[in-house]
Amino acid sequence: GKTYYYLLTEINDNKANITYGPEQYLIKAKVSAQGTEAEPLTVTTTYYKWNQENNKWNSVTARNVTFTNTFTGTAVAKLGVSKSISGRDWKDGEEFTFTLTALDNAPMPTAGSETATASESNKAPDFGPITYTKAGIYNYTITETSQPTNGMTNAKPVTATVTVALDTESNQLKATVVYS
Repeated sequence: GKTYYYLLTEINDNKANITYGPEQYLIKAKVSAQGTEAEPLTVTTTYYKWNQENNKWNSVTARNVTFTNTFTGTAVAKLGVSKSISGRDWKDGEEFTFTLTALDNAPMPTAGSETATASESNKAPDFGPITYTKAGIYNYTITETSQPTNGMTNAKPVTATVTVALDTESNQLKATVVYS
């Protein structure tokens, strides 16, 4: 019989936002000596994975021949609020604070950026940027948390929904924000 060796590696096609794993496999295919109608040729395969640390091939099962790639793309969204007053003008120094709360472990902005303060000079403040590392639907509640001013009530909570989707053409994550 004869023995054949095949090197199995993944081709890095430089796809955006993909870190390719370094795995290498050696496949040993041992073919039986003779083949007849009564006893056809047989092929016995053995698989080996290259171990970089030990500088040697380690035996693995066919089921363990895997390539691990990592998606590294991100999308960033900024959520914000807008405060308006009806029935009177803004007063000097008047501020209204809003708090962003994540639902179901949605990502949050960096610490300190989960509140936003509206004032006469900035009636539509943003919370800090939120970075997303995977596609999904992320929900937040925006609540006015300042003490109500005389004769005024706080705004009702608002839900912000961020939909993060993978653009398969560019392999980039895209974030879309909808308020309800």
